Amino acid sequence: MIDIWEFANAKKVKLTTIKGKTYIGYVVCIFDKEENGTDSDDITIQCSPDFIIGFTPDEIEEITVIE
Repeated sequence: MIDIWEFANAKKVKLTTIKGKTYIGYVVCIFDKEENGTDSDDITIQCSPDFIIGFTPDEIEEITVIE
C-alpha cells in the first residue's frame, strides 16, 4: 500500500490508480482518517482549475513527484 504521507510536501504528482487511470495534478491536501471521518487517509489533487479528485491509498497503484 502507498504511504500518501510521503507526498504531503510535494507540489505536483503523477498518480496512477489500480484501475489504470493516470492523473497529474497539484497536491491540495492529505487528510488522516480521523479528520475525514472514514476508514482511510486520503490525498486530494487538483488536475485542472475545475477538477479536484481524492484517492485513498488502496486506490493508488503508483504515485511519483513531478515538481
